[in-house]
Amino acid sequence: MSQIDWSDLVTRALHEDGAYSDVTTLTFVSEESTGKAEIFSRVDGIVCGIHAAEEAFRQAGTGVDQKWLVQDGDQVQAGAPWVQLSGRLRPILTGERTALNFLSHLSGIATLTGKYVNAVAGTNCLVRDTRKTIPGMRAAEKYAVLMGGGTNHRANLSTGGLLKENHLVAGDGLHVVLSKLKTILETKKTGHVFELEVETIDELQLALDAGVTEILLDNFSVPQVHEAVLLTAGRARLESSGGITLENVAEYARTGVDLVAVGALTHSAKPLDLSLLIRSKDTSK
Repeated sequence: MSQIDWSDLVTRALHEDGAYSDVTTLTFVSEESTGKAEIFSRVDGIVCGIHAAEEAFRQAGTGVDQKWLVQDGDQVQAGAPWVQLSGRLRPILTGERTALNFLSHLSGIATLTGKYVNAVAGTNCLVRDTRKTIPGMRAAEKYAVLMGGGTNHRANLSTGGLLKENHLVAGDGLHVVLSKLKTILETKKTGHVFELEVETIDELQLALDAGVTEILLDNFSVPQVHEAVLLTAGRARLESSGGITLENVAEYARTGVDLVAVGALTHSAKPLDLSLLIRSKDTSK
């Protein structure tokens, strides 16, 4: 997974939010005002995004002390405080939405991933993400998948090969592509791992005959995946993709397939319902 530049992500988010021209806070909250605030979730979930939230309050201004009571990957219950903030209220209010946006989005991904991982518990199947991510947020979203107990597919196009339907068409067909791939595998001319997408059992057989060791079963039904696992007999690592939901992922996992690819982890995760509330305002000044 690519290294995450939390500072850059937060800087861009704060500028997008016009944080340094926060007309409401600058007009109605004095620079000297101090107090205490907390962030908590209204639902159970898995925490993710603390690095971004910390950075948001740090960049929003000086004079805010952060005491985090949880860490990324923690399972938390509704109502339990995640962080206690104390100090100047202006930067707390200015950084609030940016911090919550990162926390709720990434925690939502981690929480959904955790549900899929729990659903396949007791099998050897891994839950894997895809490249269906928000532009500019991929590394952070894939990190959230890890925090939920999932595993990452390639970080980007340069870190691994995946030959899909359009590549087969553009590459002059399955047989030509398989011939090239067989040569690559036999001569080890590249250090890259290439995964091949197949749509039928016949295509799977051709891939196995060519020595392909990473195969994606595209839109196979549960019985078809079971048949593919028996045919492969451990000669290749099989990944199932397409139409996999929380309701059926356990059935896929029980076939013996090695991985399930779930784009929904990143493109359809519901943000966790988080709130920041000011609990008290200092009145000594």
